[in-house]
Amino acid sequence: MDTLENTQTAAMEQPQEPGFFTRLVNIFISPAEAMKSIDRVPTWFWALLLTTIVSLLVAIVVMPFAMQMQIDMIRNNPNIPPEQAQMIEQQMMQGGTMQYIGAIFGVIIGLPLISIIIAAVFYFVGSVLLGGDATFKKNFSIWIWASCISSLGALIKLPVMYIKKNVMVTFSPALFLSGDYIGKPIYTLLSNFDFFVIWQLAVFAIGYSIIYRFNKAKAFVTVGALWAIWIVCHIVFSSVFGRFGIM
Repeated sequence: MDTLENTQTAAMEQPQEPGFFTRLVNIFISPAEAMKSIDRVPTWFWALLLTTIVSLLVAIVVMPFAMQMQIDMIRNNPNIPPEQAQMIEQQMMQGGTMQYIGAIFGVIIGLPLISIIIAAVFYFVGSVLLGGDATFKKNFSIWIWASCISSLGALIKLPVMYIKKNVMVTFSPALFLSGDYIGKPIYTLLSNFDFFVIWQLAVFAIGYSIIYRFNKAKAFVTVGALWAIWIVCHIVFSSVFGRFGIM
């Protein structure tokens, strides 16, 4: 009888895990509490579904003027002969429907895949290089939940993109550069310091410290270092492929 009573008492004393909406709100106003909850119960499906829906909405709305921007870049690219540019433009215009289908499948498949790769990198660094102890599922879960911040940013930027008919809307220092700098290294560098990106990474770093039991300084330095590597790769990629109208 005492054993049963002790079990019931222990069950009653355990904190009730917050539901999806409570955890979502906490990601924005109390990230440490949200990440502690994820550490105890690392769920990710509904958060991934939410970020996917937002990404699909953005992709569908911006597709027409995103294609037009791509065409304009190809037309104005001195590295592409006029005949070749015209042929590429015709192919893009004829494949309009396929562009939409490709964008939709790109989000549905690409978003989870990229998240898995990012989580795998952080898992390798935290568990192998730094000797921490956390599962891949926890790394994946905290990344997906932190990504809800970027989804909020996308929803805020969407009306501005629609009004300006321009997908290059940013809440970063790149905002102060003229359109002539788009695709150049300085623009790529500054655009990575988007307010919502930094916010997402900060929240992720909090979660990283919680699941690995790292101190916050170690977690933030680790996340910051990997982010810096990504920025360098992004600049190199944009510089190389920007010559061909690809950003």
